[in-house]
Amino acid sequence: SYVKWAEASGARVVPIHYDAPLNVTERLFYQINGDIFPGGGASLDNTTSNLFYSTALRIFELAEKVNKNQEEDSFPIHGTCLGFQLLSILGAGGQENVLCDGCYKGVEGIPMKLNFTQDARDSRLFRNMSDVLFGALHNENLTSNEHHSGVEPSMFLSNDLLFKTFTVLSTNVDPQTGREFVSTIESKTRPYTGTQWHPEKNNFE
Repeated sequence: SYVKWAEASGARVVPIHYDAPLNVTERLFYQINGDIFPGGGASLDNTTSNLFYSTALRIFELAEKVNKNQEEDSFPIHGTCLGFQLLSILGAGGQENVLCDGCYKGVEGIPMKLNFTQDARDSRLFRNMSDVLFGALHNENLTSNEHHSGVEPSMFLSNDLLFKTFTVLSTNVDPQTGREFVSTIESKTRPYTGTQWHPEKNNFE
């Protein structure tokens, strides 16, 4: 569904294998112009033995290098669900404690409306969205959620790196526990976006 979602926007999709040698990943990086960190099940432990994390970290480091050296944004990254959590950890300099692991009990398979922040409408992610669709996302249960972990809004205020890196665009509340989680973010200076919800599921699942 991630492939179909990207292709629907005109992209050509190339898989990045997390267990490939890093030199292979680095060569591939310079042949592509963006990356999606998908959802799924994988450890986000910040250890050298965790190939999933170390490969994502290298992609993030290379993206940072390219984006710093360009006058305009040139290598976008989007993270969905697990990828959102991964992007949050990477944006916090590898601090795993920004993630509330297993904190959410009632949001698996639940469609939800987005509680937009005051920054959402003027954000790069949402500014060109039609008023009709923006209103529907705010008022109707359209976003697919499939997660047990997440990042609490307070973390984006208390963690200096997260606060400096990302703007929170929307939040949601776990209906079972009453615990709030951040559902949409975008970088303040880079072409990075993240959704705890699954934009690819509506059309393709």
